[in-house]
Amino acid sequence: MATPTAPPPVAPTSNAVVGSQTQSPFGPAPDQRNVVADGRTTPSWYRTMAVITVVLTLVFAAVATAAALVTRSASQRLENSTAPSLIAVQDLSSSVAEADAAATAVFLSGQTGVEDRGLRNLYSAALSRSSRQTEQVASLIGADEESHAELQNVAVGLVDYSGQVETARVRSQVGQDNADRALQAALDLNRVEIAPSLSIVTDRAQEGFARDSTEGNYLGIAAVLVGLLALLMLVLLQVGMANRSRRIFNLFLLLGTVALLATIIVLGRGLLVRQVALSNAESGGYDSIVATSNLQSSVFDLQSDLGIGLLGNGRAETAEALLQIDEDVARIRNRAVLDESDREVAAVDLLEARLSRYRTSVESIAASSGSNQAAAIELFEGEGLSNFNGLNTAIESVLSDNRAQFNSGVAAASDSLWFVPFATIILPILAALGTILGVQRRLGEYQ
Repeated sequence: MATPTAPPPVAPTSNAVVGSQTQSPFGPAPDQRNVVADGRTTPSWYRTMAVITVVLTLVFAAVATAAALVTRSASQRLENSTAPSLIAVQDLSSSVAEADAAATAVFLSGQTGVEDRGLRNLYSAALSRSSRQTEQVASLIGADEESHAELQNVAVGLVDYSGQVETARVRSQVGQDNADRALQAALDLNRVEIAPSLSIVTDRAQEGFARDSTEGNYLGIAAVLVGLLALLMLVLLQVGMANRSRRIFNLFLLLGTVALLATIIVLGRGLLVRQVALSNAESGGYDSIVATSNLQSSVFDLQSDLGIGLLGNGRAETAEALLQIDEDVARIRNRAVLDESDREVAAVDLLEARLSRYRTSVESIAASSGSNQAAAIELFEGEGLSNFNGLNTAIESVLSDNRAQFNSGVAAASDSLWFVPFATIILPILAALGTILGVQRRLGEYQ
């Protein structure tokens, strides 16, 4: 009988869990149920996402605050310097042109009899106002050396101009034959030296407006993009946390999301409101100011040309000048209609009525010049100057409305950003803290 063979020994089995459960600051190491596809553990994923989100949030806070400060500074500069200088340059140009037209009328009144004291006062007031406005523009344009140099030319030119006008008056009073040439030299000085310098200052002021209007826009766009990226990471963190922990609600992460989203909205809205306000100020205000100022210059040039024609005992050419004036008025009316402003339309109606009277005077003066010089000069000094002053008053009324609209738009742009830098500092910090606390609370459940 064979001896039974003993079965082979069976290796002892153990119910112990594979792997050691070493402790860490965030609790025991997770088991295989907490391992993600790329081999990293769930707590590690939480930490990585939290670090990326917090860093992006803080970068967003820095870029957004810089954008808000830059755009707010540019808006304040627009309100306090750039926009006022634009208007002041227009006023200066108008005052110089008014002095030019009045000087001619004064000279003609002295040649045909006793010098008109009212015209003399009008000339003196316009010249004095021009000097004050030159200083005002210089105080508003800041450190623009080229504009300051041109304004210095204007200031010197105005002194030379007034001296030549006075020389012409004195020569006329004593009956010298070269009095006309002295006045002509003064008028040429205005056109050749003073007016071009003012044009350069105006161009520089317009460049400053364009620069200040767009400064900080690209930085603001970059800030919004970084903010959206940080928001995306925070949302992904919450979605991933919900999938892994089977818990949808995390109060701190939710508050951080609200704070981050609020920052983006506040910054984006502030930049958008600023740009819209500046666009309205430019298209509805400054463009109208330029058109109205061009009209004013056209009218002053026509009045001056009439005087020069009378000085030379020739026939004044007015058809081309009147055509230019009609085009300027049509442009102003189009702007008023586009703005849908009943007040502006009414002001343009008055402007056209005054222009019709002035046109009648100009045509009468032109018809009389050459053939009946005395009658032409009398019309120029009387009805012509009266209608000229009435038209100029109507132009100033339209200018006043345009300036009010322009200043209102610039002020609205400045006001739209006054609180934004505070929001871009405080809210992102709260969002970062919410992210840290939310993730830490979840990691604490592994303890």
